Amino acid sequence: MEQMSLAEFSQKVGIPEDEIKGRSRKESIAIARELYWLYLYKNGKGYRKISQLDGRKPETILSGIRTIRNLIETNHPLVEQYKELIKSFYNQKQTN
Repeated sequence: MEQMSLAEFSQKVGIPEDEIKGRSRKESIAIARELYWLYLYKNGKGYRKISQLDGRKPETILSGIRTIRNLIETNHPLVEQYKELIKSFYNQKQTN
């Protein structure tokens, strides 16, 4: 399966690309941003590469991925709406 672009991801989560790439700390936007980082990481991009794509420090990417993984593992209500999307990219990695 081909890697999903930011534009495709943006459409799936219903948040504009510029907001996902932006600096907003609004919860819904931050969750979507961290999900995209996790998606990229699950598809072979390292923290440094993701940080270069997103204009952030690798430590920020690492922290965001840890945060979103924790929310997923604890079935937090904030990630409930993204359940199918999360499942799809976890399954995608297994089939690659």
